[in-house]
Amino acid sequence: MLRLRKRGVAEPSLEAWARAAAGRWLAGKQLDAHLTRSPELRAALRDLLAEDGR
Repeated sequence: MLRLRKRGVAEPSLEAWARAAAGRWLAGKQLDAHLTRSPELRAALRDLLAEDGR
């Protein structure tokens, strides 16, 4: 899903699901740690989670 976002593909229902799943504290920390070697995907994850506050 993060790779799709990087390419400009929007899928609102999938993004909402991913935001809800990654928005939980532990899941978000685990995903962030998993993406340490992929800074572009890590940034996409942070952008996705930041949209939740809008």
